[in-house]
Amino acid sequence: MALTKPRKTKRPKIKQTKRGRFGIYARDGFRCVYCQRKVIAFAHNSNPLAATLDHVKCFSKGGSDAAKNLVTCCSECNSRRGATYISTWTNKIAADKAELAATRRRLRNTRRRKVNLLALAAHVA
Repeated sequence: MALTKPRKTKRPKIKQTKRGRFGIYARDGFRCVYCQRKVIAFAHNSNPLAATLDHVKCFSKGGSDAAKNLVTCCSECNSRRGATYISTWTNKIAADKAELAATRRRLRNTRRRKVNLLALAAHVA
């Protein structure tokens, strides 16, 4: 007799109505909870600022479709996050923000050096 894997029972997805979605968007102030950008409710998903609902605890990892497990998210952040845990994702966002700030500082310093070199060249000439 061959051993077979037990079948996984599929959990039913709760269909969110437009009214329910709008309530979650309003609760979160029509802002992506990850990047804090304003989102556009009911826009086409090809728009990176289109509002989507994201599961705090991923559906694939046992999360539910209840309103308390859903947050407003722009489609860009939602597709980037995928099925990663929220703690991993927020740490990655913080690291990305720190890297962006460092890049901005380097650019600012480079611009200052260029301005100083131009001023020096004008003074010498």
